[in-house]
Order: sequence, then structure tokens, then C-alpha cells
Amino acid sequence: MEEPDVAVVERRKALWQWFIMEESLLISRLNFFLVVEALLFAAFTSAATSPSARRLAVALVVVGTVTSLTWAYSAFIQIRFTIRHLHVKLMEIDTDFLDIVEKRQRVRYRMSVNNLIGLCLPLFLAVVWIALAFL
Repeated sequence: MEEPDVAVVERRKALWQWFIMEESLLISRLNFFLVVEALLFAAFTSAATSPSARRLAVALVVVGTVTSLTWAYSAFIQIRFTIRHLHVKLMEIDTDFLDIVEKRQRVRYRMSVNNLIGLCLPLFLAVVWIALAFL
């Protein structure tokens, strides 16, 4: 069996490290936004139950909606332009990764976890915030 070129091995290693870092950044951002959203929801419930704090409740709805949309946009940019690019590059040089991606694409419901938690969750929370505005 022929040994792979050292440059190819180093490139594969560098791409995998970059990919892992990008995934870690996405998850760290997810954790940050979930904490922020939870604090905003807690503040909203306190403000919404007090008649004198109705303006604060409305402001919290706006801040919560903007926060959710910001979270979705930042995840979209990272997934679309960085993580997908890394996927393509890794599939070019790592046949094991290519096999895994091809198997995943044959699954009927193939939404990636990144899209689910990075895009769908914040968009769902934005809808919740907008619904709370009408309560």
C-alpha cells in the first residue's frame, strides 16, 4: 500500500483542526445565545405580569426578536460560508468523510444538526417573541 504524501496528510490535519474549531465556535455561540434568551424570557415574564412595566415588556420583545434574528444570521453566515466550504475541502481529501456525507445524504430527512440548532431554533424563538408581542 502506498503511503500518502506528507503535504496531503498535513493539509488534512489542518482542515480537520479548522473544522473542529468552527464547530466549537458554533456551539459556543449557541450556548451564549441560549443563556441570553433565557434571561430575556425571565425578564419578560416579570415585566409582563406588572402593569407598570408594560413598556419594558414591549422593549424586551423587541430585544428578544433582534437577538434571535442576530443569532440565526450569524449561524447562517458561519454554516454557509465556512463550515460548508470546509465540508467540500474535506470531502476532496478524506474518503472516509466523503463516505459518511454520502450516507447521510441518502437519508430521507437530511437536515443537518447545524441547520437545526443554528438556524431553526433561533427562528422559532423569533416567532415566539413576535407571538408574545400580541399577548
